[in-house]
Amino acid sequence: MERAAIAFASTLATCAQMTPREPAEAAWTPTSPYTVAQLEDLIREDRGMGCRIR
Repeated sequence: MERAAIAFASTLATCAQMTPREPAEAAWTPTSPYTVAQLEDLIREDRGMGCRIR
């Protein structure tokens, strides 16, 4: 359990250093119900950055 927590914390720290676009591109798959831009907006919102105006 401790190793899983460390791995999760490491992943969060890595994602926090990325631009919102980078994890959005990494998370997107062809079967995703969201576009990369929508995922990017969700990440921006989660980070308290607000959404971009399209």
